[in-house]
Amino acid sequence: GGTCIVGNTGPGGGLVFYVASDFTSTGSDCNTTCKYLEAAPVGWGNGISVITGETTGTSTADPILFWCSNTTTLRNATTKTAIGDGRPNTVTGTEAGWAACTSGAIFQAELYAGGGKTDWHMPSFNELGQMNSQKTLISTTLCCYTASTEVGATLNKHFNMADGGSGWVFKSGAYYLRPIRAFG
Repeated sequence: GGTCIVGNTGPGGGLVFYVASDFTSTGSDCNTTCKYLEAAPVGWGNGISVITGETTGTSTADPILFWCSNTTTLRNATTKTAIGDGRPNTVTGTEAGWAACTSGAIFQAELYAGGGKTDWHMPSFNELGQMNSQKTLISTTLCCYTASTEVGATLNKHFNMADGGSGWVFKSGAYYLRPIRAFG
């Protein structure tokens, strides 16, 4: 409860890295009254179950994961990049004909329940950009982090935390993941 600032610990146990007057994050606990984004703490992925080609996290590094078990289907027909779009981009079910993810970054982000919260998700491209702007605070300068924002059936957006660059990557590649969540 109360007002948060960048650097505070959020209710899910992560670090607050973004503050706004309000935004919508459909499917998050705050839904249409969100004010903050928090990033899962370092070590969130230590010991998670991974498939061949992925690596589990450690106490000092995030896991390296494929985007989804299905890397050839467009899950979201529109390119959703805005603050608040990460949660709806991440939904793992087969809503609107989306292919379900049974492993990978989308699957692991939704499975994570840090702080007893169940609305963790992959960041959208702009949410990941905000996280990149606070990379020292959240203790990461690793390359490259993946976003939930799709460019096409086989591509999604990413940020290189090491040099601040961004662009697109193949969904079939494995990249670092740090789940986030919105709260109000």
